[in-house]
Amino acid sequence: MTKVKICGITNVRDAIAAADAGADFIGLVMSPSPRRVDISAVDSIVSAIGSRPCTVGVFASEADLLAYDRDTDCQLDYYQVYFDYRSLPVRQPKRDWIRSFWITDTVNSLDSNHSGLFLYDFKKSSVDTMHDLCSERQDVVTQRTFIAGNLTVENVGTIVSELRPFGIDVARGTELSPGVKDVTKMKQFIQRVKNVQTIS
Repeated sequence: MTKVKICGITNVRDAIAAADAGADFIGLVMSPSPRRVDISAVDSIVSAIGSRPCTVGVFASEADLLAYDRDTDCQLDYYQVYFDYRSLPVRQPKRDWIRSFWITDTVNSLDSNHSGLFLYDFKKSSVDTMHDLCSERQDVVTQRTFIAGNLTVENVGTIVSELRPFGIDVARGTELSPGVKDVTKMKQFIQRVKNVQTIS
């Protein structure tokens, strides 16, 4: 069954609401962004939700991950990174790594040697590119890949039905404003993903 990752969580209230709505993962952005979480809030968020959903630290650069590793002892379940992390001198996440790629209409090479999860972010590409790439890598998409980019309550059902990814990642499609979640949208989004699979 396709998992749902609610990304851009910045506070305890939204983290608990995501957990209560049935999110499988929550994303905590640790790099410069309107959705960046204050590092001082991470411990409180992790403590508030317990072991479910899984916590994912999102890092756009090596420097951001190194700073997190240096400045806090809070362990997260996953690290989501947009770079090759394998030689970095950091503590390992509790569970695994999520190797992320920005997907454009001219897709560059993907890291086929990565053994953990993947995230393909299609925010900068067309729907045709999404379908083509996922069709080419269907086994990987179904078993180990999150799909992200321009997803909403209105379109996510079709994406899940057609592509059957391991996971769906959403941030702005569940927001009132950057970094502030809309509880109703989160519930509707998660229900839409789960309902597709119930009736299929």
